[in-house]
Amino acid sequence: MRGRSLHRLRQGILWGMGFLMATAPAWAIPVRVEVGPYSQDGFTASLIHRSASPSGTVLYHDLRGTLTGTLTQVGGLFQLSDLFGTLTSLDGTVNITGGTLQEQSSGLASGTIGYELLGGPLVQTGTFTFLARNYGGGANTLTRDAFVLWGGDRDHKNVGADLYGKIEPVPEPAAMLLVGTGVVGIGAWLWQKRRRSTPTRAF
Repeated sequence: MRGRSLHRLRQGILWGMGFLMATAPAWAIPVRVEVGPYSQDGFTASLIHRSASPSGTVLYHDLRGTLTGTLTQVGGLFQLSDLFGTLTSLDGTVNITGGTLQEQSSGLASGTIGYELLGGPLVQTGTFTFLARNYGGGANTLTRDAFVLWGGDRDHKNVGADLYGKIEPVPEPAAMLLVGTGVVGIGAWLWQKRRRSTPTRAF
């Protein structure tokens, strides 16, 4: 009986959280973005390459690392902002110095990401621009769970980027405390209800 009650409680909490996120007109949560390899629609790995074409010579192979940012949903569309962090490869280091990505109503995504290339075959700073386009190898997209990006630097036309990032929410202490308090409160209410409904034995 206790196991069934806990299962129902858990299901109710998950359903409630999902309902609030789906129906809220706007919300923002801190996230971490795990950048790394990805195999779909011609995309193989996160990398920096020569020229703005995916067929250019690769300068920074197999980039991996964790970025931080804020994921926002407004009007049913996602926006990922305040992107910062460091990506590494055997060729050198790429510092991400800020960026914002926006999901468009077409389902595609656009935005810019600032970068700093260090220690590799090309050392420079600039900004990658990502257009809401569907390229031959795939499309620029942003969802609640991930982004896939193909783009180049409009000022330094000698370099481009292919980036894949898996987006995961970062639990905030206040939110964790709120959820924990709610779970304890609901659990206490269920315990009291069950106790009152249990008949007292007469001796």
